Amino acid sequence: KQRIRAQEEETSTGSDVAMDATTWTMQARAARHAHRTKRSEKGRRNCRIHAMAGSSESVPRNTRTAILGAAKRRGALTVGDAAAAAGVAVDDARKALLAIAEDVGGALEVDQRGEMRVRLPQDAEAALLKKSWKLKVEPVLQKSVQISQVLVRMAFGAALFASILVVYTAIAALSAQDRDDRRQGRGGGRGMVMYMSPYDIWWYMNPGYGYGRRPETTYEDRQEMGFLESVFSFVFGDGDPNEKREEARWKALGQYIMDRGGVVTAEEISLFVQEDKKGGGDEGYVIPALIRFQGEPTVDEQGNILYVFPALQSTAKVGQGIRDAFKKRPSAAQPRAFLEKKVPFTRASNAQQVLVMLLGVANAIGVAWLSRLLSNPYIAREFGVGVVALAGRLMPALQMYALTFFLFPALRWFWLRRQNSKIEERNAQKQEIEFRLRSPDPLLSDKLASARSMAKSNFFDDTSVIKEDALGHG
Repeated sequence: KQRIRAQEEETSTGSDVAMDATTWTMQARAARHAHRTKRSEKGRRNCRIHAMAGSSESVPRNTRTAILGAAKRRGALTVGDAAAAAGVAVDDARKALLAIAEDVGGALEVDQRGEMRVRLPQDAEAALLKKSWKLKVEPVLQKSVQISQVLVRMAFGAALFASILVVYTAIAALSAQDRDDRRQGRGGGRGMVMYMSPYDIWWYMNPGYGYGRRPETTYEDRQEMGFLESVFSFVFGDGDPNEKREEARWKALGQYIMDRGGVVTAEEISLFVQEDKKGGGDEGYVIPALIRFQGEPTVDEQGNILYVFPALQSTAKVGQGIRDAFKKRPSAAQPRAFLEKKVPFTRASNAQQVLVMLLGVANAIGVAWLSRLLSNPYIAREFGVGVVALAGRLMPALQMYALTFFLFPALRWFWLRRQNSKIEERNAQKQEIEFRLRSPDPLLSDKLASARSMAKSNFFDDTSVIKEDALGHG
């Protein structure tokens, strides 16, 4: 009995030990599984962030510069801050912000509401340049493109002088030969040839000719554009100045919406849009703004249609003083229309335009006269070499240049009249809306008050951070 009881006790003790070992093993396995799960979730989250971020090299230079500048001033940015600073779509701002943070080793912070803030180091720009050789050569390439554009413009202007030189040198050679023929009694045979030295052009083009000196040029008459560039500018223009203001327009609209708590009316959006808005209840012109900044329409209790932009209701501005100033800013700032600029015919000065036109007329007259002279088959046989032969071979190009020189400006002048007339109409509409917003009627006043009552600004400061993840590869 004692032996049986001892065996039972030994078996019971072994079972308890085995059960304790099994429990410990299961707990250890569960702990390892939880740790691996946590690591895998973090890895998947980082992979999603990496996939969303992309590379800073793919971010447009203007967007990258605007985001880096805003981050340097504030230290941290929400997606709404980045979108308003760069004037780009919210999705593009998110990708650009994450891409920059990924490359410079920024930090991703999340608050209690689930809002995201990205903190970039102060030397983020230097870190980007150090990381990517493409970003280093980007300013050099941009400068090279600008220089090449200037060279093309100058080459077109130099072609005018080359054309005049070739044409009038050929006319001078023909005139000299005609005088020799007459002196030797061989008769003209080619018709009358007008002699004009190419150096005479400068004499007649000089406004002070007859006094033997060049006119004095005052400091106010000096222009940044050189004369060779002014020739190209007169013929082809200098582009639409509003294309360069497109980015500034979206920046202004994004900042305007953010300053008003992310809720605005269609009238306020129309201060910045470029589409024609002609009466009626159609508010389709707000669609580009809704798409870009992820806005959505809503209706208040009075039936007014308002537009809410949740992404622009979160900002990373910190500090009580900044917060108070930010809250007071919407009521203090007056709405101001973003007006378009008229497209100028040319940026060349009046004196440059007159000189360009005189040279163009001189070139056209010379080309027409030389074309008439070269139509004589006797000249073609006699002058098989030399400047006359060169002018003959270049005559199609010279004629095309002379025709283009006045055809393009004439077509541009009519087109610009129509375009500038439309710009004036749109600016007048925006100024009228600006006046209405500054002195609203009762209905518009109630609508604006409703938008301000729905406004909301979520301030993302350091005290609201609940989680922080480091981005980057080192």
